[in-house]
Amino acid sequence: MNTTFLNSTHLPSIGDDAEVADYEAVDCEEGSLLDQEHIRTPIIAMYIIVFAIVLCGNAFTIIVICIHRSMRTATNFFLANLAFADMLVAFFCILQNMFHIVGLKNGQWPLGETVCKLYVLFLHLIPCTSIGILVCVSLEKYIAVLHPLMALKLLTNKLRVIMMIITWVSSIAFNLPYYFTTVEKRFFGAAACTRDMTGYGWLSMRDMITASFVVWFCMPLATIGFLYTRIGLVLWQSGLKPLEIRYSSDSYGGPPTLTINYEVDESNNNSDGRTLMRANSNGVGSKIYDDTHMSTSSEMFESRKKIIRLLIAIVCSFALLTLPHHARLLYTMWTDSFMCNSTPVALLQPLSYLALFMSSGVNPILYAFMSQRFREAVRDIIKCRTGANRRKHTRTRTFVSDLPEASRSPSLLVRDPTHYVPPPPATTDGGNMLSVNGYSLRVSVPTRSSS
Repeated sequence: MNTTFLNSTHLPSIGDDAEVADYEAVDCEEGSLLDQEHIRTPIIAMYIIVFAIVLCGNAFTIIVICIHRSMRTATNFFLANLAFADMLVAFFCILQNMFHIVGLKNGQWPLGETVCKLYVLFLHLIPCTSIGILVCVSLEKYIAVLHPLMALKLLTNKLRVIMMIITWVSSIAFNLPYYFTTVEKRFFGAAACTRDMTGYGWLSMRDMITASFVVWFCMPLATIGFLYTRIGLVLWQSGLKPLEIRYSSDSYGGPPTLTINYEVDESNNNSDGRTLMRANSNGVGSKIYDDTHMSTSSEMFESRKKIIRLLIAIVCSFALLTLPHHARLLYTMWTDSFMCNSTPVALLQPLSYLALFMSSGVNPILYAFMSQRFREAVRDIIKCRTGANRRKHTRTRTFVSDLPEASRSPSLLVRDPTHYVPPPPATTDGGNMLSVNGYSLRVSVPTRSSS
């Protein structure tokens, strides 16, 4: 590949994603649009604002999750890792990129070879790690919603730590070649942070950029889209609305017990109330008419939907803000046309980088606007409360399971609610016991007085 000087004065740089091999000059107007003060000053100001948002927002997010008891959830464990990865963008990428693109004239690199290598490594590493973490969050939610019994046994803290280790290690391994191929080159006494693919044989920058786009952008987004589509079909189209699923251990050494309560919408029977359902071990169910738990179920159902909306917003914002950067890199790698820094096209480079960096700072903003729990935790911290006096962590989970899938436990499956016949008045100790994967399962519902 031939390296192209973007104008007659600029040095080849990492921002141009060029390989230092055979480079040839291109006739462009003298000077760069990015060196003009009325263009350069606003762009520098934008870099500083994005840096402050990314650093302060993610640091504050980590503090809230670590300090406040109610924020120490499975989902927030992944989001804390995401915030830590985004903080690395502030430390290793944003200001370095500002110095590189618009800080000094002619694209000179003033920070040395070690910083140059780390800058390029983290510039490619963090987006890959972030999308990997989002896949882990989506997979965890998918299992918790569609396979609640499996989730109780499978989704342990140990597994979550292993998932994070695999994500970080695989992302580092994939992007490590960027560290070794990045060098500081000097031309006529000036330094440039660029890539040198000499000696790497079959490996080319175009192949690395394309592979990164496919493996760390297209495939993860397709996976996330599939998982959230399945979750959405369950949460939005299900007639069986979640009430609660509780896990408890016997203090006398007996087997763990799962208590499941849920309700079915009886709109097909022209009923104004709700019907609390319980399923027997043989798959034959019963129902108890009760209007008292409709508000509780609706609140839990809406809470689960809000969490999914927040996660979808995080994924969509990440995809939209990182896409311009991927598109610019792919265009640079696969096109034979030349672009001059003396034209408005030169603005695409810093603007695409700013969008990429902003993808690391938008999450705290989404938490503030879309997560009531996050806002309450922030208010508690401001008032010097950490949630220690509130109810301690419980292993209560909400679920939906009315889809006739072979993977569903028959004890939780309501195949046709319209065929059930109301049983005699239930007793306070009603319910059935069933052994499921080593657990003792009790399916029951609250009762009301016969009077």
